[in-house]
Amino acid sequence: MNHPRKAVKLMLIFISTLMVISICLFYFCFSAQSKNYVESEAIPMDYTIYPSTIPENQLLRIDEAEQLYRHAFDDQVFYGVVDPDNLVKFIKHAWQWDKNAMPYYYELLHWEDLYDGRGKEDGIMMSFTEFIRKYRDQLVDNAGNPLVEPKVFRSIKMRGYLWDKFADLKYPYFAYRKAGGIALVDIMRKEWHFHVQMIN
Repeated sequence: MNHPRKAVKLMLIFISTLMVISICLFYFCFSAQSKNYVESEAIPMDYTIYPSTIPENQLLRIDEAEQLYRHAFDDQVFYGVVDPDNLVKFIKHAWQWDKNAMPYYYELLHWEDLYDGRGKEDGIMMSFTEFIRKYRDQLVDNAGNPLVEPKVFRSIKMRGYLWDKFADLKYPYFAYRKAGGIALVDIMRKEWHFHVQMIN
């Protein structure tokens, strides 16, 4: 009689273990990696967190940054540029270290390769690559100087480091993501201990 019950308990532990491993891998690995990011060992890593060059009263709030991103780029169906003017404004903030715009620029880079040209019928104007080609000359600072995409956006190691640092500095988006991931792993760990105690 005990054998079927023990088998069910062992199966529950096995499934719980797989869930814990999957969640940990997703949070700590998959979210920090993307095939869009290019890691170059020849480039020395600069771990400086730069202040934004945008005047403080012009920086985006987190909700403003998200809204600007959502209006500029479709990351749900066709993965393309919806509004080039909004995207120009958004990238100007991200490339000048506006901390609330940066995570959404990471999102854009994550999705850009999934661009589907059929979206043009639904208002998707172009791919991100085509956008950069057409609008590169508009990506300038307030003085008209050309902006350069910070290397941090193309480095997996730098991304993980920055996200942790920004979370420690209490930037809302990063702190929320870090706290959420830690809480989820903690819940799964407690569930694992509960099943182990059931077996014993």
